[in-house]
Amino acid sequence: RQVDATTYEGRSSTWSGEKKMGQEQLRILSFAGHWLYLASPGGRSVTCFTRVSVEPDTWIFENGEHDFPKRIGYQLEGKDSLKAWIAGTTDVDRPMEFRLIRKVGLAPKQ
Repeated sequence: RQVDATTYEGRSSTWSGEKKMGQEQLRILSFAGHWLYLASPGGRSVTCFTRVSVEPDTWIFENGEHDFPKRIGYQLEGKDSLKAWIAGTTDVDRPMEFRLIRKVGLAPKQ
């Protein structure tokens, strides 16, 4: 969700059937002329990635000091869906791809 003109926040949950397997808090914000991606998977400490690519409908963030992933990308695929990927040093190094769909309402019971 958009918090203000330069801040977005969200939550990602991974499910296997009715069982919640994990959750991640996310925040994207503009600070000192740079777009930052702040991720806190499973309530752990925040890891910061910096936007390195400026393409229409595609944002790529990088943190070369992080073990994995080093790159995170999002590509808009419609009003309520994104293609996301994580990779090592390059987008062909151990890539993992995800399709994200906005869901409104209650999550499945745990």
